Amino acid sequence: MRGLSLLFLLAFSTCLLSAQTNVVVVADAAVESNLRAAKVLQHYLEEMTGGNLVDLRPFGTIQPHTTVVFIGYDPSLSTFGFHTPPALPEDGYFLEGKNGHFLIAGGGELGAEYGVYDLLERLGCRKYSPRDAFIPKVRALRLPDLSPTTAIPAFPYRELWYEPAFDEEWARWHKLKTNPKKNAEWGLFVHTFDKLCPAEEHFAKHPEYYSWNGAQYSPGQLCLSNDTVRQIVIASLRKLIEEKPAAQYWSVSQNDNFDYCKCPRCAASDAHYGGPAGTLLAFVNAVAAEFSDKTISTLAYQYTRKAPEGIRPADNVSICLCSIECNRGLPIAEGCTDFARDVDEWSQLTHNLMIWDYVVQFRSYISPFPNWSTLQPNLQLFHEHGVRMLFEQGSGHDRSEFSDRRAYLLAKLMWDPQANADSILLDFDRGITVRHNLLSRHTLMN
Repeated sequence: MRGLSLLFLLAFSTCLLSAQTNVVVVADAAVESNLRAAKVLQHYLEEMTGGNLVDLRPFGTIQPHTTVVFIGYDPSLSTFGFHTPPALPEDGYFLEGKNGHFLIAGGGELGAEYGVYDLLERLGCRKYSPRDAFIPKVRALRLPDLSPTTAIPAFPYRELWYEPAFDEEWARWHKLKTNPKKNAEWGLFVHTFDKLCPAEEHFAKHPEYYSWNGAQYSPGQLCLSNDTVRQIVIASLRKLIEEKPAAQYWSVSQNDNFDYCKCPRCAASDAHYGGPAGTLLAFVNAVAAEFSDKTISTLAYQYTRKAPEGIRPADNVSICLCSIECNRGLPIAEGCTDFARDVDEWSQLTHNLMIWDYVVQFRSYISPFPNWSTLQPNLQLFHEHGVRMLFEQGSGHDRSEFSDRRAYLLAKLMWDPQANADSILLDFDRGITVRHNLLSRHTLMN
């Protein structure tokens, strides 16, 4: 199994009074993802045990009477009662605990590390916000018994637009897309028409490349029925891909306005496909055909939100469907039935569906916004329709009303929308209260 063929061991003494050094044993030819996971575990276990040394050593140096955490897998683990875990997708992980030992196996680049964070939470650790964490202090570690458990994310792509998620350590702990990773994966991200066919470069000489509103040309959007525009966009995109070849996702998407083209050819295309989304999709499909090894993303947003008729996204086209018009005080299924319909219709056209969901009100970030009961039903709706990519837009870099609490809840539900939301919030509230009480006590004593 790729990424699981090498064995990493973490061994530490379970004797309360023993002075024996805690040991991490790692295979010499360690794959990077498992080695990184072992180092993360090493760091937190040293913090939990008050600085007891946790060394990385070659496999084969396990001492008697030790408790062992295996990170990765090797056939020799059968002597400890562990069997080969199932094949794991990207970000998925496998846990099992028995006889004082524990196995973590991960899929892809981050699965093993995510499994480490799961174990740490089972040991009582919490990362409530970038400012609030709880790492219990123990004299001896006792690993939990756990029947074989496979954890696979409900949404393979999980991005959260709240201030805590911009902290890479917090985001990794909560199994979210980090900003460095996103910046590596995305070459262009939404509202890209003006980047691919800049109005400042072309509009003066060729206004026909842009939107005709019935009276005049406007640089607001592109004329998607113009063959020259398509060639300009393809050439621009090819140049950008050559500059950043490792990026997988490239957005070819409308600018952030309603000024779409209504020239006779675009209007006829809109009528043929049942709306502007079809004209956009025909254009994007033609561009995507030139870049079969890349994922070309486009928006189903505002005037292109409704699914088209008689056309499907190409296999390498991803649709980003946006809920900006919805009443965020009610679950989508109740308060925004037209968007629920759009989710259903787009999900029938493509398996490459991304949802851009809005979970904040923009008038005042600090004003009360009691939409707590909408978050889980909406994520469950998206999961039921096979959504693979999820972008939850909160207040971005700005702190906002209960933003740490919302981020904590959303991160957990984006991994598993069936999790108990009340228990998650109770865990957060109790932990924050205890931590702040301890800080206040420490301040008074000093």
